[in-house]
Amino acid sequence: MPELALTKEADGRVRAEVLAAIAELNALVRHHNLVITATSLHVPAASLEGLIEIASAPRR
Repeated sequence: MPELALTKEADGRVRAEVLAAIAELNALVRHHNLVITATSLHVPAASLEGLIEIASAPRR
């Protein structure tokens, strides 16, 4: 069972790192959207769920 606990701990660390990276990305996106006034050039914020959905989508 120690392997399971170690895996869960590592998964938690990786998830936290990914969420922190997404937060940093979204801060850049918010800044971009403030600077660029044309709404057609605004970039949507990222989410973990959205990135997982994109990664799971079939390739063309």
